[in-house]
Amino acid sequence: MQRDKVGLVAVALFLLAVAWILASAVVREEPVIASFEECVEAGFPVAESYPRQCAAYGTTFVESAPSPAPTPECALAGCNNEICIEGVEAPFVVTACAYEASFACLPAFSRCERQPNGHCGWTPNDELSACILDPEASLADDAPKQVL
Repeated sequence: MQRDKVGLVAVALFLLAVAWILASAVVREEPVIASFEECVEAGFPVAESYPRQCAAYGTTFVESAPSPAPTPECALAGCNNEICIEGVEAPFVVTACAYEASFACLPAFSRCERQPNGHCGWTPNDELSACILDPEASLADDAPKQVL
């Protein structure tokens, strides 16, 4: 009888050991991560780089960089509209309000627009240069003007 109890305990311990091994060997389902946002939400580490990166299960997800803000339009500023500047800055420009005849050359022979360097400015040309040198002759009623 004593022997039967020992055998029964041995079988029970064996079955418990097998059950524990099987339970620990069960494949755990990993959540499906398909984007940077899902990776972050699942709690995986995020590298503070630009753009940020999140690594999960051997895959690295990269945060989509935001689109650049639209380029603001150029605008005229100053008492005589002689300054061509970023539209958002125009209301804050203060000038001495001194008039020069050459200021009239700017809208007559040039455009206030974004230049190749990315900044706003008056687009130079030969007619503008000639007008700035001699505004009275260039701006006379019979002088040819550039049509913009």
